[in-house]
Amino acid sequence: MTKEKKYIITKETIEYEGMTLHRIKAIRDFGNIKSGDLGGFIEEENNLSHNGNCWIFDNAKVFENAEIRGNAIIADNAVICQYASIGNYAQVSGNAKIYHAAVTGHAKICDNIHIGMKNSIDNYYPRIFGNVELKGKLHIHGDVKIY
Repeated sequence: MTKEKKYIITKETIEYEGMTLHRIKAIRDFGNIKSGDLGGFIEEENNLSHNGNCWIFDNAKVFENAEIRGNAIIADNAVICQYASIGNYAQVSGNAKIYHAAVTGHAKICDNIHIGMKNSIDNYYPRIFGNVELKGKLHIHGDVKIY
């Protein structure tokens, strides 16, 4: 069951890697977000669930069939794309980039972490679960499970 909408897509747009992304704006209070708060950028409404307290902050970007759900937080300049799925209480921030990967639980991904490979065509993708914290400059790709 979907709750009432929690955000709208504004007319403010940016171009990123050939995609037009739209800034979001909260239209009701939820979690620590207040009605009127501006968020980050999405390609389409399917990128951010209206359920839970998930939110995209700052200049973070979510596109190419990626989805943010549950109580996940995406912040700073993070990029989530290419069918990546971020859920539960996961947090992705800094200049982290997540492609074709699943991040759930209480995982914290920050700094210059790159998970997955842009335009990867293999069916193996990284999965990050649980109370994992990844910081620094790491590149994780292939059939990797971290939990």
